[in-house]
Amino acid sequence: MSRIFTRLFHFLNVLLLSNALLSNTLPGAEPESYPLSDDLQTLANDLEDQGYQEIVANMIRNDLEEEWKRVATSDNYVRFRDQHGGADKINEDPALIAAYEQRKQIADRYLKMMDDAYAALNKPTQVLRGKELEQFLAEPPALANGGAVETKLEVKPYLVVAESELGHVWPQFRGPTGQGEVLRNQIPLKWDTSEHVLWKQQVGGTGHSSPIIWNDQLFLTRASEDGLTRELNCFDAHSGKELWSRKVPEPESTEKLYWKNSYASSTPVTDGERVVVFLGNSGLTSFTMQGEQEWHQPFKPFEIMHGPATSPIIYQDLVILVQDQNKGDSLFVAFNKRTGEEVWRQPREQNPGWASPTLFEVNRKVELAYNGSHIVRGYDPLTGKELWQVAGTSREAVPNLIAGPDALYSVSGRNGPILALRPGGKGDVTESHLLWKNKRGGPHVPSPAYHNGRLYIATDTGILRCLDAATGKSIWQERLSGKFSASPLVYGDLLYFTNEMGKTYIIQAGDHYDLVQMNDLAEYMLASPAVAHNRLYFRTQTTLYCIGDK
Repeated sequence: MSRIFTRLFHFLNVLLLSNALLSNTLPGAEPESYPLSDDLQTLANDLEDQGYQEIVANMIRNDLEEEWKRVATSDNYVRFRDQHGGADKINEDPALIAAYEQRKQIADRYLKMMDDAYAALNKPTQVLRGKELEQFLAEPPALANGGAVETKLEVKPYLVVAESELGHVWPQFRGPTGQGEVLRNQIPLKWDTSEHVLWKQQVGGTGHSSPIIWNDQLFLTRASEDGLTRELNCFDAHSGKELWSRKVPEPESTEKLYWKNSYASSTPVTDGERVVVFLGNSGLTSFTMQGEQEWHQPFKPFEIMHGPATSPIIYQDLVILVQDQNKGDSLFVAFNKRTGEEVWRQPREQNPGWASPTLFEVNRKVELAYNGSHIVRGYDPLTGKELWQVAGTSREAVPNLIAGPDALYSVSGRNGPILALRPGGKGDVTESHLLWKNKRGGPHVPSPAYHNGRLYIATDTGILRCLDAATGKSIWQERLSGKFSASPLVYGDLLYFTNEMGKTYIIQAGDHYDLVQMNDLAEYMLASPAVAHNRLYFRTQTTLYCIGDK
């Protein structure tokens, strides 16, 4: 820990000095005729934002390799110059000169910040310079294929429970539709560590799995620090009382984890008759609602970098699991949910991946789609056979896919691509089914949200973006404090985004940033919230919270 603080102190001192030197040349006010784009304005603001500077100071090399590319904004100085007739035209107009210099100096300051961050890691900078940088900045930030397919397409999330059960169940990661949608519940707008806290319960152990709920029972997982003990835990959803805890088989070996991962990061899934939990090297285990083990499926030790973290789903009589690996064989398998008997197994490429499979209805036919490394693929969930694929994701895909009325949306990577695609077709349909793609701006971990023709995306580093879902064009963006790992909730016209320090930003959906309320539990939190019984359930590093009106 002391090494982290030493690095942070050194980086901030260097940054303060470089900012002092460069700020003397930065124009104090932007030219009114040439206002900065949203992404460039956010970049400029970040140069003065202490919170963002602390985030950068704690980045690892892989983060920095993508973070510096934020300099390639939609109107960076190279694109601004080229769009206004080149250097000669710029030099003929004092207003253009001022606007160009402003953009150039923002870029210089930002890249200096990135160089300093590399230096604090004792690593050579990967920031491009000279002609290579200019070529990089000149590239268009978005691609638009236009989607040549004219066939009418209806896409919607698949509801995994009966409509009569909505309101008192949250059966899987991101809820009944897998989209974070709050259905038939009325949840609070305001809370803190005491107000509207109906109960809180110490969880014990370690783990980042999200809670799931079925009627009166709430489930989550935890593990010991050494990973040798891994458990499924059941709590009373109304009182927080722990009802039972069941250990799964001890792993033969423990996985090599990324510092942000845990031995209990995968969220369980339930159909109301059983709870199925994936706990990495401890395998896949099914328990009855009373805690009796139904079946267990062991797997070979997982070798994926950072460790496994996907969550299983249930479809009809199948439990389906996808855990890609860059080392070792990727796993794509379905088991009978009652017996644990393997029903099908299909190959997947050897690539890193941590997304969970998601079910959608495409023209009233259920398809399973997976946000994988480099490629989004659609499958028949009853057989696991591939139906279609669209290329365009980053190497590391963690977030889940979401749906709009006629498209699926994918985000991936550290500052990676955001894309819209039409499911359906056969084979590689990238040319015809990729509707649009933004090269950068996607989060590494949090999944996005869709509401009324807009995409809402919070990056790990705290930039909240609203995009036109039809075109990918930016509507607005806003810097939020802290880092983000949890995926958002969509509650009517409100969106709930929770950061890693327990702050929840409640945003009014729409074409401008409108903060309705900010609530703070003041605890470290990576798990996504759950909703049932008109209550919110948060799992922090140590505590399970129930938030509601008394």
